[in-house]
Amino acid sequence: MTNTLQKQAKRISLVLTLAAVLFTAADNYLYLCHGIDIAPVTTPAIIVLAVSIVLCGVLQRYFYRLLTKYATASSANRQEPECSEAECTRAAVIEQGESPVAAVETRTAEEASKIEQTGQVEKTENPAAAKAEAIEEAVQPAAIETAQPIESEVAETAEETEAGITAGPHRDPYMERYNQLQEELKQQRARRHAKLMDAIREYVTLVTAPFLSQKALDTLLTNIEQMACGRTDSYLPLHSNPDRPLRSPELRHLAWNIGERLGTSLEDRARFIKLSFPHELNNATVEYMQRNLRVAAPSHIPIDIPDEGDFRFHLELIGGQSGK
Repeated sequence: MTNTLQKQAKRISLVLTLAAVLFTAADNYLYLCHGIDIAPVTTPAIIVLAVSIVLCGVLQRYFYRLLTKYATASSANRQEPECSEAECTRAAVIEQGESPVAAVETRTAEEASKIEQTGQVEKTENPAAAKAEAIEEAVQPAAIETAQPIESEVAETAEETEAGITAGPHRDPYMERYNQLQEELKQQRARRHAKLMDAIREYVTLVTAPFLSQKALDTLLTNIEQMACGRTDSYLPLHSNPDRPLRSPELRHLAWNIGERLGTSLEDRARFIKLSFPHELNNATVEYMQRNLRVAAPSHIPIDIPDEGDFRFHLELIGGQSGK
């Protein structure tokens, strides 16, 4: 009997192993050769199958124990001999004549006979129970091992869905490559913007150093950062040096040169320079500044047109038109 159970357990283990290998091979073939991911489709079916196997095993054990208990009680009742009236009378007379020790021995013998009968019934029916229990013990570990990777796959799918990645045959590797490219572009734009702001700070420091104090220069750089971020209502006013003030042509050219690198509109450039230098541009309106930002005029800060695809300033032009 033990050999039979071992053979059945080996067969079941072999079938489950072959099924897992075939499923893995088919999944990898479809994914690698055709880009088809069958996990989202087969995962619910495998989970239902695994739960059904475990539930069937539990119910089988429960019903078997219930029926075995009922059948054992019925067999014991059927095997008890029915005594006739004469036998019962004789037994009663014998019991009355027996000593207490004999009565105890008689009851002990009767209980032993009943136990033997019950043991015989269990031995008759226990092979089937042992067989069923061996099958359950062989199936349950395989079902648990199958359910664990399935649950992990379901958890990974849920995490990807929360992250905004839609499952599908074209998700990998194209979507992953797309995300990588987007991240690289984002980093490139951040590096370019940092270099651009460094170039603007260097240019503004060089061209305005003769006309601004250190505090005024710091305020002007802060206003430029606000314009780069689109916060046009956060400009702080400042003044140039009284002994060497900035004139309207220098301020208009400065606003145009900076705004051209940042890609801001003419209106934003005019508003920036008007609100930054309200005293020097007291008589000029934003509309006037917008129309005349690039008008050529004698100035210490000339118009600096950037080269195509380059944001760097032509620092050699600084002071080149100061005597005109």
